[in-house]
Amino acid sequence: MKQNIRKQTGLLVVAVQLGIVFALVGNTNLVSAQDSAAATTFTSKGEILPLTLINPKTGEYIVNGNWNMDVNDGKVTNFTADMQVELYDGSNPHSHQFMNFKQAGNEVFEPEASKSGEIRGIMDLGLNNNIVHRNVSTSITIDRGVLISVTPEIHDLGIQPTIYGIIDSQS
Repeated sequence: MKQNIRKQTGLLVVAVQLGIVFALVGNTNLVSAQDSAAATTFTSKGEILPLTLINPKTGEYIVNGNWNMDVNDGKVTNFTADMQVELYDGSNPHSHQFMNFKQAGNEVFEPEASKSGEIRGIMDLGLNNNIVHRNVSTSITIDRGVLISVTPEIHDLGIQPTIYGIIDSQS
């Protein structure tokens, strides 16, 4: 019974958090507008949304942290994220890092007039500041200049989590 209540509570928390994400995506006033001529060179940074991720092998985790991205002439020259993670009950605190992002082939990151765009590439994933997965296929999406989502394909864990963040500033 207790475990069933925890699952229902966890699902409710995820539903509320996703509602917040979708509400923020609808608010395009959070980031100042950029003209399209300068859209391919910018610096963005923000916070990882405090979301609950459910890993079928290890349980429910709460994720929170910060991210940074630099784009120069359509090339992502820097993308990093540092996240603090713990189980839903507060146990097993640890950290995860995204680092060393490299764009795929000749792709150019050029957000559309709506300030939305996607770039694919590879990056390294860290656990407690040690690289544990190298060259992980990853997709980074910016939605309306407000929300960023990062989806690494972690095949050996059997999961493909999407981490969401808010764009606090863009210049």
